[in-house]
Amino acid sequence: MNKYQDDQWFSNPPSIRSAFILQLKEIKDEITTGVCGFGWHFRLSKIHSSTTFASSKLPPESTKIRLEIMVNSSISIRGTGIDSRAPVTIKISGFGGNLPGEIEQKHSVDFGMTYCHSWSSLGEYACVASTPLICFIHVEFPQAADLHLPTTPPPSTLSFLGDSVLGLDRTDTKFYLFSRRNKAGRKTHPLPIFASSQILRGKSSCLDTLLTIPGFKESALVDIDSTPLDLANFSDAGFDYDSDSDLDPDDGDEKPSALDSSNPVGDSESLSRSHLGPEILSETRASGRIGRIVYIPDTSYKTWQALIWYLYTSKIDFLPLRSLSQDISPTTVNVFRPACSPKSMYRLADKLGIPELRSLSLTAISSGITHSNVVQESFCRFTSLYPEVQEVESDLLISHFASIPPSKFDRVHQLLSEGEHPHSLALLWKITQKSLKLSGMKPASPQVVVQSPSGRNRGKYYG
Repeated sequence: MNKYQDDQWFSNPPSIRSAFILQLKEIKDEITTGVCGFGWHFRLSKIHSSTTFASSKLPPESTKIRLEIMVNSSISIRGTGIDSRAPVTIKISGFGGNLPGEIEQKHSVDFGMTYCHSWSSLGEYACVASTPLICFIHVEFPQAADLHLPTTPPPSTLSFLGDSVLGLDRTDTKFYLFSRRNKAGRKTHPLPIFASSQILRGKSSCLDTLLTIPGFKESALVDIDSTPLDLANFSDAGFDYDSDSDLDPDDGDEKPSALDSSNPVGDSESLSRSHLGPEILSETRASGRIGRIVYIPDTSYKTWQALIWYLYTSKIDFLPLRSLSQDISPTTVNVFRPACSPKSMYRLADKLGIPELRSLSLTAISSGITHSNVVQESFCRFTSLYPEVQEVESDLLISHFASIPPSKFDRVHQLLSEGEHPHSLALLWKITQKSLKLSGMKPASPQVVVQSPSGRNRGKYYG
């Protein structure tokens, strides 16, 4: 079984994916792969049996195989967190060929048990294919292992880097996003982020629509190194996340923004230059790079910068939750890569339809919740908008309940009794239901329904 490509390594979550080309006719009894990952092998064995398969969907020409994994004993596994304390998750896809319902299986393997040249089963598969299959085996390590793996750059990024070595600049997209919020709540100081559509395409259907379909304002080709004349008309009307911690405070330490209603609109070039700062002015030159300018009115500059970095590198860094940031040293944040709020990124990943990034953001949110901030985070407006976040935080609230000072609930009780924070009712109902279930009582049917904003808001970017 030959490798289809080199192993792909991922840092967050730490994992390694191997891809193979499987030709069923070449398997006589069994076949073993070469070394993968940290030193494990996979073995495929053909199952010879006169009995028919249990599934009636399987045609008679199906070939049934067993997949196993063995960890090389020369690899030092113990002491890294990859042992019996946290089984490794292995996802397998592709072995089903063209059979419906045979696309992916997941297994938990105790690497502590496979340490001494023993084979562990990864399931049995029925394959039907007249042509070679491309099969993927994704080994994902637990976060508790505290592994710091390198990340294999996506092929589009490698192509982009290769072109840059040859002097070809593929940067063809310029995004503008608000970076600050003034005391009146208005979003100010739009800043640019440059990117290559070559890398962005295929990562999100929303981005693909924005960058490729004619008829959008953003589809017009312009000089992306010049300051656009319509920048002064960029409105924050679509920015509905008022508690976004990725917006820096605007204390009025610079000249008034062209977006300030008290500032009459005059020459758009001079107005926009007056508040853009050195970040933009240093890029304003007549180099003639042609591309698209895209205005993103409902996401902060810091969040989008982290998004672009993730789409380029598959790496993401999160800032501590604002409710906990006073207890976190700033040195815990990687200063060499853009970092953002996990809540802001969850909102953006949900809007763009990027489930992997949404999952990473949710993990960062839950890992930043302790007994000291679980009440504040659970009953905030953000949590009420996303059922998945509600589910996680209600579990955390129940698990921390015994260590939470009663005073933490006083403010919540006061607001609810006064008819404020109606968005908290859904979570309160969910906690009640879960508590009744834990006590052995049968919970009632839910009466509070909260609709996720993802379907309603997705794709609403405009210029």
